[in-house]
Amino acid sequence: SRFKSSWPKLEKKLRKKLVKPTVIGIVGPTASGKSELALRLARWLRSGQAKKKYGIKGAEIVSADSRKIYRGMDIGTAKATRTERGTIPHHLVDIKNPDEEYTVAEYKRDAVRAIRKIIARGKLPIMVGGTGLYVNTVVHNLKIPKVEADPSRGTFWVFFNFRSSTGFASVGLNDTPNLISSSCNSFFFIY
Repeated sequence: SRFKSSWPKLEKKLRKKLVKPTVIGIVGPTASGKSELALRLARWLRSGQAKKKYGIKGAEIVSADSRKIYRGMDIGTAKATRTERGTIPHHLVDIKNPDEEYTVAEYKRDAVRAIRKIIARGKLPIMVGGTGLYVNTVVHNLKIPKVEADPSRGTFWVFFNFRSSTGFASVGLNDTPNLISSSCNSFFFIY
């Protein structure tokens, strides 16, 4: 096809413009294959081919999933097996017991710390998960104020639905937070 014949030229142009990313992110809805994609990508980045081509020494996964942080919550979270976590390091998985609180501010602190350590080792962090607020706090450096809990105020839930019959109504493709919320498939970003 025309696309196949033009791909080598396009790839050459893209490589000239690409710089080594700081963080790779894979986000999207539940059961869309994010974890499997992250593992495959991390294995490839560990290969000699990636090192030779791009100078990357490997990759480590930083979970951006509000459920994977809890020990024992393995069913329904698609956590990597212990064997997989032994071959590709995973961060922010099984770090809290289910009865312990873990705030988005704590997540941001821990994720940024993990990302910095991964980069210092010459590896590429892959942030993967479906908790958009976790991703946004890191990618957009959101400032999270320290606020003490006030049980007398109760809990307030807000649900947004950006979906339409086309899946992207009134959502610009450059509007990452809304695109993440409205995407029907995994969304891949590179920073």
